[in-house]
Amino acid sequence: MKRCIIHIGMHKTGSTSIQHSFYQHLNNPAWYYGDLIHSNHSYALATLLNATAPGGALTTMRTDQQALLTKLRTDIEEHVGENYLLSAEWLSSHAAGLTELTTLRKLLLEHVDSILVVGYVRTPKSFMESSFQERLKMQAVNVDFTNLCPHYRARLAIFDQVFGKENVLFWKFAPEHFINHCVVQDFCQRLGIEFPLAQIKRVNEGLSKDATALLFMYRSYCHEQITAQTFTVKENLQLIDCLTQLHGSKLKFASAAVESTLLSEHADITWMEQRLGESLNEDLETDAEAIHHQDQLMHVERNTLQWLAEQIDAQLDEHTLMSAEEIAHWVLQLQLKLRTDNSTASTDQLNAKELLRNAKKNVPELSSLSDAQGLALIKHIFSQINTHTAAMEEGELKVAGLGRFKITQIQRERRGLMISVKRIQFYYLKQQQRKGH
Repeated sequence: MKRCIIHIGMHKTGSTSIQHSFYQHLNNPAWYYGDLIHSNHSYALATLLNATAPGGALTTMRTDQQALLTKLRTDIEEHVGENYLLSAEWLSSHAAGLTELTTLRKLLLEHVDSILVVGYVRTPKSFMESSFQERLKMQAVNVDFTNLCPHYRARLAIFDQVFGKENVLFWKFAPEHFINHCVVQDFCQRLGIEFPLAQIKRVNEGLSKDATALLFMYRSYCHEQITAQTFTVKENLQLIDCLTQLHGSKLKFASAAVESTLLSEHADITWMEQRLGESLNEDLETDAEAIHHQDQLMHVERNTLQWLAEQIDAQLDEHTLMSAEEIAHWVLQLQLKLRTDNSTASTDQLNAKELLRNAKKNVPELSSLSDAQGLALIKHIFSQINTHTAAMEEGELKVAGLGRFKITQIQRERRGLMISVKRIQFYYLKQQQRKGH
């Protein structure tokens, strides 16, 4: 008996951590994680179902669709485990309707005996906060609490209709109650998956409050420039990836600001609570920085402006006051700089022997090394660094006396699909450089 489990968790419920952990690392004879080019199966399923891919990008051409269909069928038939796992939060985003889900069910049942649909559900206010950020990543959006509501029934009841209520499980996303606050461990426990702790990848793609504010100002004031520049999906993802490096407090909506909206959605929330079998009540948000109105996103802390200035090599005087529009144009400069940096990165070339000889001229301590010795030393050092970075999916590798390597996962387009690619950025130890001069 072969079963397909479809994970459809709502956005910002740990889906990326689950996907990155299982993709290439789920080495369990009873379980197999679908190998459909990308760890997130949303893009592949959107292509197979002739739907609009996540982020608004059109799906691939039919030739790619046929190749994916063949890949899916082969993938299911050839794996030895009795459980075939797919993960695509896009399925719970309204983009997949009755026709698409019925087609998916029919397709899968040609190769498996049963289908189980599972997914985590966020509490309403926390969903609104994450939904606002997700929409803002792709386009200008206002803080409209009514439009940000989860609309649980419209979003999720369709799965009961297509797959049967007995084959659909929803769980409340409550990390504070998960084992080690880890969604991957909770997911494995619920489904009985044996998975080594060492292979769990915790991925947080959320933007901080100030990073969200920078993006909000950018979308608000630079719409015409963005349209004129026609930034690609790939270039937009590069900007988002850069902004995720700006750490800080999380974006929170004030409970008082969303109270009336949640009251108007009482029937929908009650339906979800009954479906879950537990309450979706949330703690009141009384933080002074919590958002009551979008005007609060029109300014950022001084250290955030300093961070932005460093990204674009701009000068920020300690007495300089910047308007929201001026800040927005700095973010535009950042996007343009990222475009230039990424477009030239693939064409720049350096010669290791020339670099070594230049170093020997300028650093007396290296003058006694032969070219062969110097090159061997460089290769060995980079080999050690490569071993460490290859073992990391996310994070930072610090090399004392040299600098640090920042490892992140970014989205790249390949053969019409968005795939996850590891990016490694090196930051030279500036303090050491100044001392050397």
